[in-house]
Amino acid sequence: MDALVGRHRKRVEGVIRRFGFDEDEAQDLAQETFIKASAAIRKFNGDAAFTSWLHKIAIRVAIDSRRKRLKSAGPSAWRKIAQQTGWHWIQCWPRKI
Repeated sequence: MDALVGRHRKRVEGVIRRFGFDEDEAQDLAQETFIKASAAIRKFNGDAAFTSWLHKIAIRVAIDSRRKRLKSAGPSAWRKIAQQTGWHWIQCWPRKI
């Protein structure tokens, strides 16, 4: 697993940073991604490339983390995310996730 982490860590962190997380948060979420991937490795059947499968896990981890943080947040938090990511449509999301 260490070899996989070494090979894919920077890319996974990059995927997560696109969701507006800073470097430290991206590192923490990348670690969570690799933990989830190692737990689910038996489910990887090779239909897609390993990197695609890993990136999908990273995207889900990032979205889940964002949801948890915004669940009780007000509109100002939504605006901050929109500014950080450039995703201005996010301000239109319903308040309850």
